[in-house]
Amino acid sequence: MIFTKKIYLVFIILFALHSKGLSQEESSGWTLYLQPAFSCTIGKMNESIYSSKGYKCSLLEWEQKPLWNYGITVFTAFKNFGITAEFDSALPVSCGKMYDSDWNSNGIKTTYSIHELTAETNLNTEFSLSYIINLDRIFQIIPFVQAQYSYNSFEARNGEGWYGGAAYSKTGKDVSWNDENAAYYKVYGIDYLRHSFYLFTGFSFQLYITEKIKTELLLSVSPFTYTSAIDHHHGKYNDFRFQEIQYGYFSRFKTGIKLEYSINSLIDAGMFFQAVLGTEDKGKLYSDYWTEKLTLVDNQKSGADIQSYRLSLFVTIKILK
Repeated sequence: MIFTKKIYLVFIILFALHSKGLSQEESSGWTLYLQPAFSCTIGKMNESIYSSKGYKCSLLEWEQKPLWNYGITVFTAFKNFGITAEFDSALPVSCGKMYDSDWNSNGIKTTYSIHELTAETNLNTEFSLSYIINLDRIFQIIPFVQAQYSYNSFEARNGEGWYGGAAYSKTGKDVSWNDENAAYYKVYGIDYLRHSFYLFTGFSFQLYITEKIKTELLLSVSPFTYTSAIDHHHGKYNDFRFQEIQYGYFSRFKTGIKLEYSINSLIDAGMFFQAVLGTEDKGKLYSDYWTEKLTLVDNQKSGADIQSYRLSLFVTIKILK
């Protein structure tokens, strides 16, 4: 009952603000929108380790198939200057598989394991500054800059692996993971968390198809990207961690398309498809495999990339317009 009263009070306040906004829209110049949304993300985060000789010796593929996200966006503008703040989180549920692969110096994939994957804490925040250029009544160009921070953590459990390395194979020599001489084991789990910071800049193009239907195309690139990740390999005797840190320049791209329908003067509804893609950034590798604490492995590199596709359904509440 108390919760219901609070919700009722929120709607009364929103209605009062909206009514005031309608009465002052010609004089104030202020715009304020709230946009709750629910979305589905399909993607993958890759984590690579390179040997001291330069070849890729390990790859962990962390799926997001899918992540179920919920969040809210707040947009405010004064005349042509806009500010957007967005926050969303994902439900802590099963989200696909994690695949772990290792190669030897001859390019033979000696080890392969598959784990059941669960999303733990997955948060995303975005803050944008924009300027609206009205070319005519139906078309706008909006240059913007955006800072984005994402925190993603996963648990890989119930794994099974095939080991063809010389220490495990029946021949005492390296064989492929799917060779009949490779050994099969149930394997321990791995935890993964990644911090990602992006600085995007780009343009949004808005077109009013009719008085009630609007479409928007977004194109942007990240001049600077920072990624820091830790994976924790659990084991009975060889529990250890890797930490990878990478810096990227113009290596991440974000694009999207939005379709929005005006239900009435207060509410719009729509859908938004967005993709974040990136080539691999290489950087430093730290490990406590040989030491008691995380220590720089100065003769090896790490790598990280991302593929993320999101479809969102949203409602826009126009408090001031």
